[in-house]
Amino acid sequence: MYGDGFVFQLCTRHFVEGLKRKAREVGAEHDRPVVEAIGLIRSVLASRTLATAGRRLGRLEGRRFVHPAAKAVVCDFGRHAEDLMAYLLHPELNLPHTNNDGENLFRQLNQRLKSLGSFRTWRYAEDYLRAWAMYRRTTPFTDCRGGRKRRNGKSPLQLAGCDVVDNDFLTPLKPTRF
Repeated sequence: MYGDGFVFQLCTRHFVEGLKRKAREVGAEHDRPVVEAIGLIRSVLASRTLATAGRRLGRLEGRRFVHPAAKAVVCDFGRHAEDLMAYLLHPELNLPHTNNDGENLFRQLNQRLKSLGSFRTWRYAEDYLRAWAMYRRTTPFTDCRGGRKRRNGKSPLQLAGCDVVDNDFLTPLKPTRF
């Protein structure tokens, strides 16, 4: 089946923000059990090792939450735990805790696809997505801030070590290092 074996890391920061937003929507953002549940979940997600996450998860599982919003928060975490902790479950992949780059790409792709409406055939859709992916790989970053500011002016392929100078996005690239 398509996607089997695919490892996906949900953004831990956005997930915790979503839990807080849901608690706010039901007026429970200051209720002690809800604050404690979200705090325990945040500590699990901030773990640097699987062992630490396991200990912290044990504390979360050892609590018996009766508050409806706290129960909902813990259940929501349980449904998404594997995708939230993929960075710990698959350390060989060097996954970041957040997936802002992926979220940005999907947002941009959704905007483009909305303007297109639909494709006549599946093949046209596949060709469009391939061309768009090649284009994105050679397009320099322009609005990175903070610790990622160094990426501005460089494309993802340049950051990966490819020479993209004088190449259009349809020309195959050769690695410059390795």
